[in-house]
Amino acid sequence: QDLTAAIDFVLSQKEVPFKDIISQGYVEWGYQWEKNGEMEEKRIDLWGIAQDTLWVVDYKTGDSRYKDEAFKQIAEYSQALHKYLDWQGPTKWVAAYPFDEKIFVQDAP
Repeated sequence: QDLTAAIDFVLSQKEVPFKDIISQGYVEWGYQWEKNGEMEEKRIDLWGIAQDTLWVVDYKTGDSRYKDEAFKQIAEYSQALHKYLDWQGPTKWVAAYPFDEKIFVQDAP
C-alpha cells in the first residue's frame, strides 16, 4: 500500500512532468565519471528532456531535511549530463521523497 501511494503521489504531481520524463527519458541511467583521477560509476534515478527542459530527478527514501545533500548529488549528475548532451537549455533539479509525499524543485544555477 505504501509503495502504491508513493507512486500515485509522484504521478499526480503538476509541477514536475513525471509521466513525460519517464516516457521520454532514462530510468536508472548509468555512466562513468572521472573524479580526482579515478573512474567512478554513477547511476541517475531518472532524467529526461520534457517541455524543452532537462529534468534530473533523484528519488530519496530518507529524511527530506537532508534535501541539500540530495541537490549536491543532483548537481554532479547534472554536470555529467550537460557534458554528455552538450546541453545549453534550462535544467531543473528534482529531489523526490515519495514516501513523505514531498518534492523539491530547483532551477540549476
